[in-house]
Amino acid sequence: PHWLYPGGDDRAPDDRTLFEPDAQRVLAPLSPLAWWRGARAIARANPAHIVIPWWHVFWAPMTLALLAMLRRQCPKAHIVFLVHNTVGHEEHRVAWHIARWVLCRGDAWIVHARSEAEQLHS
Repeated sequence: PHWLYPGGDDRAPDDRTLFEPDAQRVLAPLSPLAWWRGARAIARANPAHIVIPWWHVFWAPMTLALLAMLRRQCPKAHIVFLVHNTVGHEEHRVAWHIARWVLCRGDAWIVHARSEAEQLHS
C-alpha cells in the first residue's frame, strides 16, 4: 500500500539486461511463506556471506524474519547490509529506531555515504 511504501515499485524496470540470468525472485515483502522459502533457498547454498540490501523500513518485518531464520540455518554466514538509506528522507524518529533495530543484527555494513555510516554509529 502507498501509505506504507510511498515509492513507486520495489522492482527494477522490466529491462531483462538488469538481471543476472540465474536470479530467482523468491522473496515477496508481504508473504511470510515467501520469507521462509527464501531463507531455505539461501541456506541450501551454504553461503559464507549473505548480502542484504537495505533502503527503507518497509522491509523491516521481512528482513527481521529472514535474519532470524538465516542465523539458525546458516550460523557461520557473515551477514552484510548494503545500506542505501539508513532511513528514508522523509522518515521520522520511529523509522530511525526500527532501522537501527534491524541493522544492528548484521555483522557489517557497506554504506554509500559517510553520513550513513555516522548515522549507524550514533
